[in-house]
Amino acid sequence: AGPLALADLGCGDGPLFAALVRDGVIAPSRPVYAVDLEADRLHRVSERFPWIRTVVGSADSVPEIHDESLDAVISTMVMEHVPDERAYLAEIRRVLRPGGRAYVTTVFKRPWAWYFRKRDGESVLDTSHLREYTDIGAFQELVESSGLRIVALERTRLWFPLLDPLLFRVGGR
Repeated sequence: AGPLALADLGCGDGPLFAALVRDGVIAPSRPVYAVDLEADRLHRVSERFPWIRTVVGSADSVPEIHDESLDAVISTMVMEHVPDERAYLAEIRRVLRPGGRAYVTTVFKRPWAWYFRKRDGESVLDTSHLREYTDIGAFQELVESSGLRIVALERTRLWFPLLDPLLFRVGGR
């Protein structure tokens, strides 16, 4: 039950904060951190949520957050971008209180896949991935070797609009 002490590591413009506020997960009465490398994106977070503490920095080292001080950490589509994934996981473990929870997402890549991201409203090829995960067992071992325990693991196949015209032609539509 909220409100929780929480950090979003690699939050960008902070798209999750509105839903977390609406659902009572976060509130000004508990510390909330927005961490990202880009100050301009964090400025937009501050404009909407002036009580959220913004930290310009890497998700794998956030000394502004005290040890074992957070109930929850969120970090979506960040792990494949950080220079040192082990340091990143260790940082999540460091800031979580005993019994705290982390929600982390990353990309599992097919050998032939390409990944896109939005930049200035357009989809562009994402060359910023420093690594891409392909082996679920190795990924689980990586996470668990950091001292974190996987409570749930889910993989969802994504289909991209780029394929839709081709699939519709093949399907006779």
